Amino acid sequence: MRNSRIETYDPGYQSPFYPWMQIFGLITSFLLIIYMGWGPALFSIALIVFAIVWYWYYARRHVKREGAIYHWFALLGQKQHIGLENELLFILKEKGLRDGDPFDEMVVQAQITRLIDERISFKDLVSRVSADLSSKIEGGNHQNLVNEFLQVTNIDPALVIPRVSILYGKSENLQRPMLHIVTSKTGVEKPVEKGEISSEDNIRVFFFLLNRTDNPKLQLRILSRLIDIVEREQFVDEICSIANERELKEYMLHNDRYITLELAENSTTDHLINKMLKEIRFPQDVLVAMVQRKNQILTPRGDTLLLEGDIVTIIGEPKGISALFDKYIRIEKDKTK
Repeated sequence: MRNSRIETYDPGYQSPFYPWMQIFGLITSFLLIIYMGWGPALFSIALIVFAIVWYWYYARRHVKREGAIYHWFALLGQKQHIGLENELLFILKEKGLRDGDPFDEMVVQAQITRLIDERISFKDLVSRVSADLSSKIEGGNHQNLVNEFLQVTNIDPALVIPRVSILYGKSENLQRPMLHIVTSKTGVEKPVEKGEISSEDNIRVFFFLLNRTDNPKLQLRILSRLIDIVEREQFVDEICSIANERELKEYMLHNDRYITLELAENSTTDHLINKMLKEIRFPQDVLVAMVQRKNQILTPRGDTLLLEGDIVTIIGEPKGISALFDKYIRIEKDKTK
């Protein structure tokens, strides 16, 4: 698997002295079997002979050989096994994000574009989003990003979701992952090719994901998390019906990793009013992600002054979020009973 260089293979550990450690383990296993005596040695030999005979006279004719070996030979110009890419991406989705992956921060800082009545071609949309992203990257190149987003890769078949398109690219000058979300009321016609058949899919939700060139595994974990989100029931209708940027980002975040507080007098949050963020003591594992003041989204800083009516979104680890929920939400509910 490691020699195949499969993009979607993301082991959670490093194998020291690879491959010599594995070779050493293989050789010593044979030596230990011999050391145990004739009984275990003859049993092991008989098991090996049985496996060879079973494969040669039965399995060889019924099983199609495929897997990581194709990717190893792909380095020499042979074919790859696309199904294995998709299977590994599914495993990544089941494993989820690693601690420290900046998914929540990326969503909070994401640019949101809502196409209500505007009609735009797919290439023009890619060009517009690429221009926005490249303007935020030092030394960013607009055309390079366009080419990245339009490039077809081996894992694209795993990203085929009705009315949703996930486009991803890489940039050497990027410091942290970036995301641009586009929702459309009428949809954008995206060209697709399936074998020799060319057609167009009507896409209502686009995700443009950009990550560093030297960290493809992080990009794959973020991709797997996006797939997990878009597989929610009624995802397209729900996200396209959201008219508020803050609510859309909250919809994208983990439920147990964020909390929203509305500052109001005579409530559990009234002591936060007219205070700067640096004066408020929150749990160490949480972060104030954004502040909505009427129809304006504010980027929180230490000297940001909270006012009555502000809606504060906080993200962080489940333990810290749970503590805030108990302090502000649960107590408020108990008071109203």
